[in-house]
Amino acid sequence: MDKERYIFEKFRSKFNGDDCAVIGERAYCKDLFVEGVHFRRGWLSLREIGAKAMLVNISDMIATNARAKYALLGLALPREIGTHEIDELCAGVSETAREWGIRIIGGDTIGSDRIALSVSLIGKCKRPVFRSGARAGDLIAHTGELGSVGRDLAVLLRDEISPASSQTQNRNDKISSAQSSSTALQGLNTEASAAQNPGDEVRSSDDKILPVRAEPQSLDAETSTQNSVSHSGDDRKSPTSQGFACENSAPQSSAGENPVPGSGSYRLREDLRAKISKNSRFVRPVLRDKFFYKAAKLISAAMDISDGLVQDLPRLLEASGVGARWIARPSEAALQSGEEYEILFSFAPKFLPKIYAIAAKAGVAINIIAEVCPRTPQSSMEFRGSSHHFAP
Repeated sequence: MDKERYIFEKFRSKFNGDDCAVIGERAYCKDLFVEGVHFRRGWLSLREIGAKAMLVNISDMIATNARAKYALLGLALPREIGTHEIDELCAGVSETAREWGIRIIGGDTIGSDRIALSVSLIGKCKRPVFRSGARAGDLIAHTGELGSVGRDLAVLLRDEISPASSQTQNRNDKISSAQSSSTALQGLNTEASAAQNPGDEVRSSDDKILPVRAEPQSLDAETSTQNSVSHSGDDRKSPTSQGFACENSAPQSSAGENPVPGSGSYRLREDLRAKISKNSRFVRPVLRDKFFYKAAKLISAAMDISDGLVQDLPRLLEASGVGARWIARPSEAALQSGEEYEILFSFAPKFLPKIYAIAAKAGVAINIIAEVCPRTPQSSMEFRGSSHHFAP
């Protein structure tokens, strides 16, 4: 049973089913980032965990042509996590929020047997790009090169991580490496790898449940300058993240708690990390805002590649009610690699020169992979797979 789709159907509305829900000029998105599901203890530093939890949400905003303005943060932490470790985790959240011009305006905290972050973003969006706009004759492309995240994940999965300092983690780390229970782990799902024939049923869905929230009164008062997002040093906005526990990212410690990073219950596996790229996009996704915000007016449909092309391409086609035929079929490694956070998009062929020009200026590679055609069982690009969110 596809539990993810089942739950989505319970809350179906005209607002959900895309990377963001857009209501008027407001955009809303939420993602969870959970230990034992999206990462294991020792794979990422606490600062990296906080940063990635923000970045995967910002990616949804970018893919919808929205600009994030505010964040609400839910944080679940084990009892053994000390204040210095909390400082490190919150620093990753706060630094990323400042880099992208986002203010943290509230949230909630709870004790747990594992680390978990729930991030909700609120943004502005004057011209949304949805998954549903692809039309027959459009070209389908993705930014960047796919596959490196899957390769790095395979290295991380070869070692079981069971810190002796945490009995809780010993239980968590009994998760089988064959269990596709995270977005990235789906890339190694042997069932999905084995069946790649057109016409196979898609049994997973990335439809997101995005309830309507009250609109912050201050959103319209923000200037367009504050709303701009750029990675260039002079243009990068740095409003102070306010409210909640991540307001202060400076390391602090109390008597009896761990004053040295990595000296307590959470320890980064340096030996394991040395086996993957220092610039691994599994550790820190590279987002394509510079390209997409410029190209959005030329793009008919888009989404970010979070679960791999094997799942995300069929979702875009289904949302648009179309099919596709390969122009250049990606490798199996590229199809299966999840958590890439590249942009999958469609556009009319007449815009190809402009798309290439914008990409060249942004320093982003563009790969044309398919052409949109009328939807048939043979053109639906459906692959058999199980939902990674509810893997057995």
